[in-house]
Amino acid sequence: MKPLHLLLIGFSICLSATAQKNNPEQEAIKKVIDQETRSFFEKKYDKWAETWAHDSSIFIVRASPSGYTQMVGWNSISENYKQTMQNFPVFTEDQIAPYMNKMNYHYSINGNIATVSFKEGKTEKEANDETRVFVKQNGAWKTLGMTVISSANYNLINSLATLKAFVGNWKLDSNSFKEEPASNGQTNQLATSYVRETGNGIEFVTNRSFTSNGQPYSIIETEQFIPDYNKNEIKYIDINKYSSGETYTQLGKAQMNANGNFTVTIMDDDKPTVKRGETEFALQKDGAIAVKNRWYDKDSKQLGANSFMLKRL
Repeated sequence: MKPLHLLLIGFSICLSATAQKNNPEQEAIKKVIDQETRSFFEKKYDKWAETWAHDSSIFIVRASPSGYTQMVGWNSISENYKQTMQNFPVFTEDQIAPYMNKMNYHYSINGNIATVSFKEGKTEKEANDETRVFVKQNGAWKTLGMTVISSANYNLINSLATLKAFVGNWKLDSNSFKEEPASNGQTNQLATSYVRETGNGIEFVTNRSFTSNGQPYSIIETEQFIPDYNKNEIKYIDINKYSSGETYTQLGKAQMNANGNFTVTIMDDDKPTVKRGETEFALQKDGAIAVKNRWYDKDSKQLGANSFMLKRL
């Protein structure tokens, strides 16, 4: 049996979590947010208008890489939205669903004023960041302001900016190459690599040579990073041309992390959910690039790995 003080602590935590989840003010505000979204896509202007404070100070701000819009005042906002609702067809439930999928709510409520931030979208990765301001009028929460940031679009632009930092000519630090497990009878030598911008995105081209059982081989590897602005992701195409005349192509995606580094994931051709390869690129403080490769079998068991450092020429 747990000590009494631990039981009391656990009980109080449960009460706190339940109270936060069932906070009546938060639930009331969330209903207003959901009503504002659904009534707009269902073209129910009167229901939509109920969610707003009809005041000259209310505002809507939308920002994305493709543009920035700002509207201020109920007369301007209501006229614009009424016209918009009249011009588009009624959305199906499947079309509305991504806009109703809101997550990561954060509330700040002080008397009759509240600020709420959350994400809205099909998935968290694709979601926009929203912040809304509310005022309580005659016991009901009304929207004072809305700010919508197309975060996924901006994240894609930031990712491309990170890739552009790699543009230039590179050479292997010969003392940095490590392979696990060590290849039997194979010696790896990376000659040169260059990174350039193309009309489609960023391209890494590497001339690599190695010997296996005394026999020399060479590979020209072209790695293409192509932005997909519709899906807000970077597609990865890896083309390996061997000196023997063979060509081998792999497909995957590139993702950035908060540190400005990125990881390429290659999926199995027959099983798109199975990871077959992974490469991490990390730009170092001294300007070098640390590269780590891992490859897996069809059961996602790691078969091997290598790592090396590239220095700018």
